[in-house]
Amino acid sequence: MNENNNFVIQSNGNIGIGIDIPIEKLEVNGIIKADNIIFNTNAFENNLATNSTFVNKLYDTIHDEQINIYDSIKYACSTLYATFNQTNFSGSGCFITLNENDLKYGLFITAAHCVMTIINNNVEIINTLYITNPLNDKWQLIDTNNIYYDGIADVALIKTNIDFINNPSIPLKLSTRTPKTGDICYICGNPGGFDNISLSQGFIRDANFTDNDGYQIVESLFITSPGIEGNSGSPIVNYNGEIIGIFTFGYGDGLETFGGGLNLNTLQKTIKILYTFPNNGRNTLKKYLGMKWFVPTPFLLQSLYVSSVNTFENVGLYIEHISTESPFYNIVKSGDVILSAVLPDNTVYKFGVLSNQYTLGILCYLYDINIIQINILSNKKIITLSVNLNITYNDVSATLDAPLDGGLIKKKLIKKINN
Repeated sequence: MNENNNFVIQSNGNIGIGIDIPIEKLEVNGIIKADNIIFNTNAFENNLATNSTFVNKLYDTIHDEQINIYDSIKYACSTLYATFNQTNFSGSGCFITLNENDLKYGLFITAAHCVMTIINNNVEIINTLYITNPLNDKWQLIDTNNIYYDGIADVALIKTNIDFINNPSIPLKLSTRTPKTGDICYICGNPGGFDNISLSQGFIRDANFTDNDGYQIVESLFITSPGIEGNSGSPIVNYNGEIIGIFTFGYGDGLETFGGGLNLNTLQKTIKILYTFPNNGRNTLKKYLGMKWFVPTPFLLQSLYVSSVNTFENVGLYIEHISTESPFYNIVKSGDVILSAVLPDNTVYKFGVLSNQYTLGILCYLYDINIIQINILSNKKIITLSVNLNITYNDVSATLDAPLDGGLIKKKLIKKINN
């Protein structure tokens, strides 16, 4: 049967659509539209996997899309040059937009330690700041009064007043998808001051990194993308060129693929406050913890349980010291292990380094929550206590809101370096 050469059913049962002489059971010359197609066997997938032409073209397409990430983000990325007390240095960062109403501000995001530091127990903001204007490729002097930062998250938002209303595609956006361990990621910045806009690719080692030493206290990404001094402030982006974090730290001894920075969740929580351009120039709504902790070894943990215990959970963070200003003071003591926290809505955060555990710093961004229950290991017993998170960074010295600082003491750069 043949109807206008559009639909053919042959005597052998072969059907053709747009095909005069179909040689298969169904041949279509055109586009097939369907809500779903179900294959009863793996034969289809296996045929594709062994089709070298298909595989090579698929690889080339994916490879080209990954390379084109650089083309899609390079205009948003810029080296920043700054001066601290007559000392010049460079860092990295990128323009960002949260909605169409902020394009006129030319918002730029970088690491907090690129724009502020602690000198003689005082907070010092950089004296001079230059960023390249991607609209004309000229250096632009930025008003340092328009810097807003979160020290413990090590991130800063800068209002450059470069107007992107007519160029809305330049600034980068935050990802709407939560990054996962194993995802491909990229950083774009100026490593060592050697290359103004340099792209490196890697993987997310840990999407919810807990620093063993407790100095990087907030939720962070730990990535393999190479980054060294000068990369600080570089955006960490996914394969769509969307921001999933900010590169702020790396480990020393030439371990250029061991580093990372605050993750998307932390960035979303703190940029919500920085975006209001607070009068005091920083996010002081976050909760102050005032504790120094580290990840205990099984040998230390076992010694804290009763001597007959040979099996125990790999969970908890060991409290090394507590400030008298801490809301945990006189509730938790040095030598205790905080195992978990329970929020009023029964959300449970277990603390530690496993994939389902968190850093204690996640508590800093519970803006609307005060009373929590914590489970601790103390005096060889597990007990539950109530804590009132009623102290914010507005209640303590600004010097405690510093990069790689747990709100207690400044880290000596022995193992980890600021980039």
